Amino acid sequence: MIKKANSTNSLEIFNLISPLLPNNFIVKSGSKCLRDNLRRGNYISFVKVVDNELIGHIGVLINKNFALIDALAIREDNRNKGYAKSLVKKAVNYCNRIKSIDYIVTYVTLNNSYSEKIFDNKFKPVGISFIVNDSKKILDLELALCKLKNNKKICFEVDFLGNYCNEICKDYKTIGIKISDKRKIPKKIKFNSKFFYEVDLFNSSAKDLIFYLSKNNYIYTGLLPSGKDNFKTIGFIKNNFKGYKISYKLDNVSRRNFILQKVRILNS
Repeated sequence: MIKKANSTNSLEIFNLISPLLPNNFIVKSGSKCLRDNLRRGNYISFVKVVDNELIGHIGVLINKNFALIDALAIREDNRNKGYAKSLVKKAVNYCNRIKSIDYIVTYVTLNNSYSEKIFDNKFKPVGISFIVNDSKKILDLELALCKLKNNKKICFEVDFLGNYCNEICKDYKTIGIKISDKRKIPKKIKFNSKFFYEVDLFNSSAKDLIFYLSKNNYIYTGLLPSGKDNFKTIGFIKNNFKGYKISYKLDNVSRRNFILQKVRILNS
């Protein structure tokens, strides 16, 4: 049985997710915060219950016209039974029924081939995020997927996109957003060299940072949508990273080509 969870399920959900998704915001925020968000309706949880035990979870975070599906977790002794797929279907159908939602977004890790396959071809790749450890070694990649539900005309105007303009505009166009560059002159500011940057396009320093990244040949990795700021954030990775291999090839051609165009990291 799959049911919509309530605040009384918060501790069970937290205990399920904690060991499986230690970096998820639910775990970092704590079970009390989850309980409060479920009670207020700020966060929607669906749970799979078998023999009166909670063995699966998926969450939906809604911000105006944007829905983020996250925290998909199945207890290890109940995997390979189709529960994850049924939870995803439940969450997507829930989002489809809400007319105000224009975009449904999720992230899938590429170390887990199954997680990528359970979201259908209507979910288009829009960006890549990197999971790294303290020594800057890449542990995994997260592929951001977006389903455009309502094709509304949305326009953004930002200060400066520089050499990345065509790539960035192309990715935004995929999800029905037209973005234009005001070409404001950036300042020559020295930033700290980081392995991976997440840039808020509407931050006052964004144009200066993008100018710095282009001068240092950072690779643009796409849109990084979040429940907090929707589609304002984009990613960049240092051009001399040591690369990353996964042990399988993506079955979805558009997603594989998207990754190959951004950073050449898949097995040939």
